[in-house]
Amino acid sequence: MPPPEQYSVWWREKCERGDDSFRLQPRPTSDTLGREEPDEEISKFLVNTLPSLSSLSSAVIINLEFAEEMTQVITAKLKLNLDAEQKALVSRTALAYRDALNHASVVAFDNGKISNGAKLQKAVYGSLRGLFGIGAQMACSVTRQVTATYKGLWTKVKQNAAAIKAGHTKKRYKGLDKAPKYAARTVTLNYPRDYSFKREPTVSINTLDGRIKVSYDGYDKHLDLIANCKKIGEAKIVYQRASKTYYLLVSMEL
Repeated sequence: MPPPEQYSVWWREKCERGDDSFRLQPRPTSDTLGREEPDEEISKFLVNTLPSLSSLSSAVIINLEFAEEMTQVITAKLKLNLDAEQKALVSRTALAYRDALNHASVVAFDNGKISNGAKLQKAVYGSLRGLFGIGAQMACSVTRQVTATYKGLWTKVKQNAAAIKAGHTKKRYKGLDKAPKYAARTVTLNYPRDYSFKREPTVSINTLDGRIKVSYDGYDKHLDLIANCKKIGEAKIVYQRASKTYYLLVSMEL
């Protein structure tokens, strides 16, 4: 573990004075200013990690200020408060997106079970826009989602072949015997092109017939994070059949 920040001042002042005697001699529990010095474990870390002061240029000042950055990706679930007209627009968009996924999946299957995004996009981009009326960004999302599915299936096929060769199983994986089919009503949205948050709070969502502004509900913690998060990523519209409700699942990096 890196030493606490308060020890960097003690270490830097020692370095600036050219004093490396503390490497060889036991130190008192506090320096002349009464500040507590590092314990034995931290001292070993400092001595073993940094080069000898005698090998450093006099112009070099060692600044031992450590910063540890950690990120976490979470998903916020927001209930979309759609009126009847808005719900019809979202449903139409979700069904068109699902049909586009299945179309791209069949094209990928018929052309060698394509798992390359650029290759599939070249093959289906025009038809996705023309046949299903989805926007440019959604068409790109469709090809990314389908090729990600095929990559996962190809991985399983290779793992299965290796397992058969090693004698671990005799069953052949059949996941690529036919084109994968998508049944759920989902729409992948890119931020901020396909959706964005407003102050009200509402969210602006792209549909086949233009953008709509929708109010939403969610956990207070998620609402606070959305209001203050600087790194908002993709979102998915999902449909819960039991309650006949659409939700927005928002990815955020904290």
